Parts: sequence; C-alpha cells; structure tokens
Amino acid sequence: MGGRVAIISILGKDIIGDMLIEQLNNIGVVVDYVVRREGIISPLTMSLHDITSKDNHAAGIEINNNAYSNLHSSDVCMDPIKLSRVLITDLVPIGVSVEIATNAHKYKIPIAFILHEARDIANDPVYEKGIREIYQLADYCFSNEDNLINWRRKDDLTAAIKDALHEHPGIILVVSRGVEGSIIATSSEEIQIPRFQVEQVDDKENDDSYYGAFIYAHKGLGWNLQSSGVLVAAVSALSRRSINTQPNLPDLRTAISVIKKAGMKIDEI
Repeated sequence: MGGRVAIISILGKDIIGDMLIEQLNNIGVVVDYVVRREGIISPLTMSLHDITSKDNHAAGIEINNNAYSNLHSSDVCMDPIKLSRVLITDLVPIGVSVEIATNAHKYKIPIAFILHEARDIANDPVYEKGIREIYQLADYCFSNEDNLINWRRKDDLTAAIKDALHEHPGIILVVSRGVEGSIIATSSEEIQIPRFQVEQVDDKENDDSYYGAFIYAHKGLGWNLQSSGVLVAAVSALSRRSINTQPNLPDLRTAISVIKKAGMKIDEI
C-alpha cells in the first residue's frame, strides 16, 4: 500500500525463523525488533489446498503457536511504538500485549485491536480480562462476525455490535462477514461494505492485508470510513486470487483500479 510497517515478535534461531525473516524482508517489513532466541521453535502456519477441487477444499496446520509466550516485556523496544502512526496488536502473549497497548495509549498512539478466536477463550477469565483491557484502550477493533458474537455472548451480530459500542462508544468496529462483505460501525453510523466478486483461488481472507489496508487508508491517507472500507474490499478480493497471498499483496494503484472497474466510488479519488 505504501505505509512503512515494523513487527515486534519472537522467533527461534532456526530455519523456520530464518525463512520468516527473509519473507518479511522481501515484502518490506522492518524486522529490526524481532527477538531471536535459542531453545524455542519458531511458529509456522501451513495452509493446504486441493487445487484439483472445484470447491477449493483447504486445511490449516499450525505448529508451535506457544513460541509467542516466550516474548517478555523487557524484549520490547518502545522506540518504534513511540514513532508509529498506529499500533496493531492482538492478545498474544496476553501480558505483553496489554502492557504495550497501555504504554502506546500513554503516548497517544492510536491502537487497533484484533479480536481472535473468542469462542476458545470466552471461558478463560485471564483472557477475558485482557480483551476488555485492550478493548477499552483501542481506537479500532477488527473482528469477524462469529468472534464478535461469541465474545459479546449475543445471538446475532446486530446485538453484538450494539453491546460492544455501548461498552466503548468511541471505538470504530470493523467486522468481516465473509461472502456478506463487512460492516463498519461507530456510535453514530453503520456502513455496509459489499464483497467484491472475483474469480478466486483462495476463499479465505488475508487478515493482515485486511487490517493493514483499512488502517493505512483511514489513518495514513485520511480517507473516510466508507472509502477505507471499499479499499479493504478490493484488497481482500485481490488477495483471494492467489493461494500464496503475501508475495502478491496488491499495491494502492492496483486496488484503486479494481474499485473503478467495479463501478464503486471513493470520495478521495
């Protein structure tokens, strides 16, 4: 898209860690703040696709997600956070994530919170507390429909959004709904963004491009919520055209071209 991105994380001193660093470098991510440590296995996620299947059957394998628990507050350099336009964080590892978000909030750095797998952690009081702490600090919250409903313990998305905004009226909620597109909700408006129809290879959204495109458009370029949402829909559509999405993430010009071809409007262009 054009924004400069740095990652704060931890990897082992192993071949998987080397591979991940190389891939991040190749797509322009600053990796200076990634901790490398002996004795841990770098996390790895594999997505397996049956390209002979009309329905694009897929399965995911995640190896050693516990590696992130080895990241400690003392490992985190605050310098890039102080200089950042936005901090994007989830809840892994929980204590460090809350502490970093708290410090970023003190420096008046906008915070985008990514709500993951609420069904799995809904009954864990430690994670529930962590979610609420970061949510209260956040300026943006990204979630899919199921996770938001499960976290708010509601029967439908409308009730979940209403409840989430009641708890934090100042937040911007961005909720992905798969084939139904997405919803951007604030205490004063709710915007429906349709999903772009493309000839897709991968039916899964690329979450990183989804969050990044929205933040870059809204915070970096100063676009309004509607325009930012339309850009995200275009980026998501382009990412679904390839199984291996990261090396093929679209640039801003390509995304805008797709938007124009679809006949959709962005006020800023």
